[in-house]
Amino acid sequence: MSRLSDTQKALAEALKAHTGFPAALAILARREKEVANDIEAAIEQQGICIYVMMPMPKRATRTQNDIVFFESAECRIRVIERPKLNLGEFDGWDAMEQVILALQGINPDGIFAAPLGLMQHPVENVEDKTTRIFDVRFDAAFQLNS
Repeated sequence: MSRLSDTQKALAEALKAHTGFPAALAILARREKEVANDIEAAIEQQGICIYVMMPMPKRATRTQNDIVFFESAECRIRVIERPKLNLGEFDGWDAMEQVILALQGINPDGIFAAPLGLMQHPVENVEDKTTRIFDVRFDAAFQLNS
């Protein structure tokens, strides 16, 4: 797998291991074409889910041999909630906070050059009549020699 795929998988596993989430909460991390259906199904069941998005490269280095190394990436964790379908006490605000607590300062399997850190503006929020979305944003610096 690629460094970005490995990062997505590692962050999803770290979230799944975090004890601050309800056991039934769906934490998804896929690149499959059907991910939208998986998210919709999870929201229909629980009213809330978490999607670990593929990290987006911010800076890359190209060697003389035309090999590209990603130096850093933005890791975005999306909390999606439909408050009317969420019958539990754990809501999108709680999930956003737990994502931060679960991932801030971690370095799973030593894949980062430094522990994962929150970006300067760490949370983006969008709401409409039916849906609440939080994007929690982390900055990842990669080891150039790994």
